[in-house]
Amino acid sequence: MNKEAYLEVGRECARMCSFYSEQARCIDCPANWRKNPEKVDCTDLIMGSPETAFDIIQKWSKENPRKAGDNESK
Repeated sequence: MNKEAYLEVGRECARMCSFYSEQARCIDCPANWRKNPEKVDCTDLIMGSPETAFDIIQKWSKENPRKAGDNESK
């Protein structure tokens, strides 16, 4: 994965986390340990199985595209 792709995944991961934590609904997040295929905490998933985390984040990102005017740091 090149630097730009890595940074984009990081931004989208932060956006996904923010989306669920704003609703106090981490349990609904696809990276939640109950939902991810590795059955580990989301931070352990990212560190231990980055390919799996990448797939989850990419899928969520496609299903939840940024709206016009969204700040990239969100």
